[in-house]
Amino acid sequence: MNPTLFSLATIIGQGLEFGVKLPIETVLRRGQVQVAQVAGKGPAVQTVVEVGPYKGLIGTMRSIVYEEGERSIQPAPVKSTAASTVARPVRDPQRRKGQGFEGLWRGWRVGMWGLIGVWGAATLGGAGSKGGEF
Repeated sequence: MNPTLFSLATIIGQGLEFGVKLPIETVLRRGQVQVAQVAGKGPAVQTVVEVGPYKGLIGTMRSIVYEEGERSIQPAPVKSTAASTVARPVRDPQRRKGQGFEGLWRGWRVGMWGLIGVWGAATLGGAGSKGGEF
């Protein structure tokens, strides 16, 4: 395996790892906050946003996707033909309960930019090619 192929396989593997790890870390943070709130030792935990319930791994993921918050779903566009020039009313987006699967991957942009930044610096900098630090 040549170094370029290894580097490419590494970034793909790290991206897949990130995609699996992020939803689990979201649930982990909820569990940590719930334990801190229930323990009640020390000052009360204040958060910027309301903390959702922790219901185990699968239960919390289901709660994020289907129960918490609200998301808008754009209606399918109406296809117009050249013969029909009658203006049709634009439908408002529908509102659905739950954040959808996007709610499990909140914060992915920051992590992905970090991953790409480290990989790009190593690739462009030729890390390890000279053997020295400077």
